Amino acid sequence: MPTGIYKRTKEHKRKISEAKKGKKYPNRKKPEPFTEEHKKRISENSSHWNLGRHIIHSGTFKKGHLPYLLKHTEETKKKISLANKGKPASAGSFKKGHKPFANAGMPKGFKHTEETKLKMSLSAPKGKNHPLYKLNKGRFGKLSPRWIEDRTLLAKRQERNDSAYAEWRKLVWLRDNFKCKINNSDCDGRIIAHHILSWKEYPELRYNVNNGITLCQAHHPRKRAEEKRLILDFQELVSVSN
Repeated sequence: MPTGIYKRTKEHKRKISEAKKGKKYPNRKKPEPFTEEHKKRISENSSHWNLGRHIIHSGTFKKGHLPYLLKHTEETKKKISLANKGKPASAGSFKKGHKPFANAGMPKGFKHTEETKLKMSLSAPKGKNHPLYKLNKGRFGKLSPRWIEDRTLLAKRQERNDSAYAEWRKLVWLRDNFKCKINNSDCDGRIIAHHILSWKEYPELRYNVNNGITLCQAHHPRKRAEEKRLILDFQELVSVSN
């Protein structure tokens, strides 16, 4: 048989069918027929609502239960309302007058008033009532398994995420017109604001715009030795921009 997608011809299918005729498969179990009692139960459970609209598998609804396509009468609605009065709302339901899904039905750009925000903040669960507190069993702060004892490590990790660094990077990109300064056919990837003189070794020049240059990922130095070798080249490119 050839490899890949192979479609049998009609003649081939006919030959396979004839070859299998009369053969028995001892390992294949024949299903037992329904008993008369079983057939009667299936009929009773499905005939009262299967009116030709569509077929729903038997057992979906109990006997006498109205299918979801039929609408409740006003009397039935009243009975359901009276039966549910005073009961807590089920999961996923909404209280009367509640607007689900944040600003659903509100005009574009709608914002809550400060008074509403304050009410929402006061009504939100806090402390030991917060669901995350119960989930983590109070393992917050120093009790958390992810607690970092040396807090100076957190400050180091955030140095490049502060507003001063973001402003420096924006100024470097603006000066270089958001393009890699090398700008040749090898350029590839997103742009990066690169420190010409090392961030670690020259902390006083960290936010100096002239110590920054815009490079693409393809031209950004991969190793410290390469960074040092290219310092003079990068400084010359920046001086031309100025």
